[in-house]
Amino acid sequence: MLRRWLAFAWVLATAGCGMRDATPGLAEGSARVDATVVLPDLSAACRASKAPSEREACRAAEDLVEGRAGDLVLRFEASLARALPRARLTRAWGATTRGLGPLIEVRTLMTESVGESEHVQLLVRFDHGERLVDVVLRPSGRLSMLGFGPAPRIWKPPSYADPAVFAETALTVGREPTLPALLSLPRRGRPLPGAIIVHGSGPADEDCSAHPLGLGNKPCKDLAWGLASRGVAVLRYQKRSLAQTEPFASLDEEVVRDACAARALLASRPEIDPQRIVVIGHSLGGALAPRIARSCGGVAALVLLASPARPMVAVLAGQIAYTKWRAGNPELAAEQVSDLYDLEEQVNRPEADPQEELTMLGSVAPRSYWHDLFALDPVAEAQDLSLPMLVIQGERDYQVALADFELWRRSSRCPERVIARRYAGLDHDLVPGSGLSSHYDYYEARHVDLLVLVDIARFVADVRGGG
Repeated sequence: MLRRWLAFAWVLATAGCGMRDATPGLAEGSARVDATVVLPDLSAACRASKAPSEREACRAAEDLVEGRAGDLVLRFEASLARALPRARLTRAWGATTRGLGPLIEVRTLMTESVGESEHVQLLVRFDHGERLVDVVLRPSGRLSMLGFGPAPRIWKPPSYADPAVFAETALTVGREPTLPALLSLPRRGRPLPGAIIVHGSGPADEDCSAHPLGLGNKPCKDLAWGLASRGVAVLRYQKRSLAQTEPFASLDEEVVRDACAARALLASRPEIDPQRIVVIGHSLGGALAPRIARSCGGVAALVLLASPARPMVAVLAGQIAYTKWRAGNPELAAEQVSDLYDLEEQVNRPEADPQEELTMLGSVAPRSYWHDLFALDPVAEAQDLSLPMLVIQGERDYQVALADFELWRRSSRCPERVIARRYAGLDHDLVPGSGLSSHYDYYEARHVDLLVLVDIARFVADVRGGG
């Protein structure tokens, strides 16, 4: 969870993370480019960009490709230089690009602002594959973060989805500006059980695409198509933080109101049994699922996927510690974790202005929003609910820990209503993998595990009666 908030903490010194093979990503299915036609200055077009941040990022990629790691390190901020000295950078880049052959081109894939910094993502194409290079630049022009990994792949339908047995309809959800939504509606069986999918943190499209350009994993689309293939109508929608750039004052404003609107829209459809509507919440969406059930009414059950149960500061601190440990720099976690707890202290000052904007890991929001997030106690909000709950957790998830799963497992005053299941080898997207989990794994366009899908479908099929 909090994927976009922590994206730039992940990038720091994560060189070589998440590598699987040298298979092309975006170039999948495209014609091979003949290396003999490449101009001598391979990144000239990239460096011709009008944006200074893009030109500097292209220069960084060019230094990596041409073996000038020493020149590149001289442009690092001090913290990055300590984390990623020249020898380590050279080894990591060599391991990442081994076997890919000659360079074909370097081009900018995306650029976005992160507070005062600029995040530039480059696609570096070789004769036998592609790699991403992530660069974060401070206003001074120095690199504060650097990472590289596999290029994001194009999603294809999972084998467990059968588009012939359901139809997909475009709708809109919520207040103005309304949010694009998709209803996956089975062609048979009336009235149908229904489900709404509530995203994790950060901006997200209807599919919960891992990459801002709609690439990589799409766990919400996997769930919608898989469940619709098994007789469950599923409504998914764009998250408001993708449509609205202004900061939110609360989690209700960002998440809960739209979830309630989605539930009401689904209940209004003649094909749906309004007494059998389930909220499926992923990550932060799962942590908010009890609040959604209380606010909306008419919720028959909850499915919590990789959902935090501990205080959000503790969850974030664990994510920071893992990413720095995985990058081989655990000592760098202390400063960021300390800053996180300092922010929590600022947020909780009783005399402070709730509208004052504060920044955390590149995200800006009013104090009232951070207070709502840090005060969130999902287990307390779930305790008095009489709804059935299915709690699902992957054991390879580094963003939400098994400690959260255990708290959820014991959360209800009616333990017989809670089904808690953990799955070996699944990450935060409930996608199978091996080795140490990395955020670059999410770009591989893999699918929610079939066993998870089947367990959710069976749980929803057994739900009877609305809340």
